[in-house]
Amino acid sequence: MVPQSVIRFWAAVLAVVALVGYVVLVVLALIWSIKSGDDPGFLTGEGTTYVTTGLAGLVGGVVAGAFGQTPPSAQQDPTADRKERNLQSLAKVLTPGQRRIRAAIASAYLSFYLVLGVIAIVVWIWKGNDVLDSIKGLASTTAGLAIAVVGAYLRERD
Repeated sequence: MVPQSVIRFWAAVLAVVALVGYVVLVVLALIWSIKSGDDPGFLTGEGTTYVTTGLAGLVGGVVAGAFGQTPPSAQQDPTADRKERNLQSLAKVLTPGQRRIRAAIASAYLSFYLVLGVIAIVVWIWKGNDVLDSIKGLASTTAGLAIAVVGAYLRERD
């Protein structure tokens, strides 16, 4: 049997690797979409497009899924406000590790998802169809998942 500490470690590593891959690919795609013109082949290939869109779906789905969950019971943390409960839910989805590490990873997922997703939407509106397909996919995914996040947030009662 594999020790829980090993499982927690690798879960955290995979969560961080997925986020770093997402950030690197999206930032490169955003730069080349803003720059326009002669896009490098590695960014326009099907592999990169699918991986970037898949990672965007993963990161956005984790965020939306966590925020769409019912809040933890009052017995778990009666002093937590809505923001703290949502971050705790997101952290539990990402990795079942130590609380501080989970909170840091959850905050990074949420921050990068929102910032890069909004930038992708703005770039697509600004540049029109002269953006990489991965940016179009990210913008669409962000817009769609934002509805779930906002809906869950507004339905929740303190």
